Amino acid sequence: LNWSEIVEMSEYGIYFGSHTLDHEELTPPMPPEEIYRQLYNSKLVIEWRTLHWCEFVAFPCGSFDDVTLEQATKAGFKGGFTVRYDLAREGDNPFDINRVPVFGHAGSQYDMMRFKLRLKFAPVFGTLERIQERLRNAGYNWLADRIFTP
Repeated sequence: LNWSEIVEMSEYGIYFGSHTLDHEELTPPMPPEEIYRQLYNSKLVIEWRTLHWCEFVAFPCGSFDDVTLEQATKAGFKGGFTVRYDLAREGDNPFDINRVPVFGHAGSQYDMMRFKLRLKFAPVFGTLERIQERLRNAGYNWLADRIFTP
């Protein structure tokens, strides 16, 4: 999207959150001052261009730690999104919100089918993704690799 398309969509009620300035992971070795700059300045640009508050961030690569959360709060965000497959639920930590990620290349029929599958079956794929993570943490990478998530 270009800025004129973003402004137009914003005028029709589409909300835009931040994804930082440079899409770098907001974890070490990035220093706290740079994390803040990435978050705060991206928030300001979105608010200036759309004339709407920017209150949420989608953490690049879903990566964050306690320092990231401290800087996001300091920058004025009310919450943040991961890249874990699943739906958001009442009572979730507002800085650890699941989402249905959109990956792939625009226009690919296969990528659209994958997105539709992720959207429709987010709770199932979210559970499978958590099982994969537990298997990897336990050292069973070969087994984790055999669990399908689109």
